[in-house]
Amino acid sequence: MKKVLVLAYYFPPLGLSGVQRTLAFVKYLPMFGWEPTVITVGDIGYYAHDVELLKEVESLGIRVIRTKSFDPHALRKGKRTYSMPKESMRKVFSILSEFFLIPDTKIGWKRFAINAGILELTTTKYDCIFSTAPPYTAHLAATELGAMFSLPVVLDYRDAWVDYPFKRYITQFHRYLHQKKEKKVLEMSSAVVVAAQSIYAPMQKRYNESFISKASVISQGYDPAYFIEKSCNMQSKKEKIVLTYSGVFYENRTPAYFFEAIAQLLTMYPEYSSKIELWFIGIFREEHKALIEKNGLSRIVTLWGYLPHQQCVDVLLQSDIVWAMMLDDCSTPGKIFEYIGAQKHILGCVPENGAMAKIIRQCRGSVVTPDDIPQLVKTIHALLIQAENGTLPVAGDEIKTIYDRKNLTKKLALLFDSLMDTSEKK
Repeated sequence: MKKVLVLAYYFPPLGLSGVQRTLAFVKYLPMFGWEPTVITVGDIGYYAHDVELLKEVESLGIRVIRTKSFDPHALRKGKRTYSMPKESMRKVFSILSEFFLIPDTKIGWKRFAINAGILELTTTKYDCIFSTAPPYTAHLAATELGAMFSLPVVLDYRDAWVDYPFKRYITQFHRYLHQKKEKKVLEMSSAVVVAAQSIYAPMQKRYNESFISKASVISQGYDPAYFIEKSCNMQSKKEKIVLTYSGVFYENRTPAYFFEAIAQLLTMYPEYSSKIELWFIGIFREEHKALIEKNGLSRIVTLWGYLPHQQCVDVLLQSDIVWAMMLDDCSTPGKIFEYIGAQKHILGCVPENGAMAKIIRQCRGSVVTPDDIPQLVKTIHALLIQAENGTLPVAGDEIKTIYDRKNLTKKLALLFDSLMDTSEKK
């Protein structure tokens, strides 16, 4: 097999959505002739850990090199899993850290990742280097290693760098520094992969042909291995209609509009007070719990908390309607593709004409402007009637195939192969 060295800060046992794409790539690459070795961080503190994902990595025989780091998560390794701070505190920390740390708070991992890479590349022959970001520190380390060892480097953008909507540039000089670093890694790379067209478009505009010639879109997806239909007690008990959200609320992504819409719905149609349940999978902050109380919804809300990925999928499979909320259109969160894998009706509280809306409509889902509460009430009511009648539309198998992570990994492997063909011609 050809060998690829993968640089990924977020990797099991760390949890949350940042690990899923990378894990699926390294899981399925051997099917297409590529053997991955992963360089990641060692024992650090984080908001969520998933031991089951770690067991999966170990069962697959994926070689993982774990390094030290010097960053906020690494400094709290003694606490292992710790609570996400209040959004106001997180924003303050973000502003302070972004003033001093460029490109991100993980810059303290760079020298450890490079040292591990040098040792590995000196002792073992590799054909390619692949880094995934955020954090963008991974791209800095990968391109330096690629230059040292004359290896092609593929950069993976799960989110935008310079154009990330929640990036706070304290000064224009800070923005200039970020753009300069991004331009340099793009120049040093052999190929660039982005997870969404909304990431591709602004980069294309900024970097023109130098970007277009080496960039392609490989979208987020779902791993079919987790989506085996199960008969579970809760699934067989169809007394209530379940609306589920999976993920974390942060920045301008809030459940406030949804809660207000549900409260209005129950005022207009009180019979649904005993017919529906609202489920939330993931870390749920205290300020958002207060919104549940404020809207009088405690009786119908279940907070599952952070769940191992397989359990998260199991809960999705027990749901009737799954929803997403984004005021921006800068990315396509992984939850949408998990929803597609579960073949549930998707309610997207997203910009009407964005990339997210296009995908949701492709899957026969419903789209409502996030803060349009009257329309949201109307849409939810219509969906509840369909749920009662068993007529909720869902994505067909042909759509599921598009976002199957096996198929997406094949695209990545073919990209790696093309770089080998190019180097052989040279």
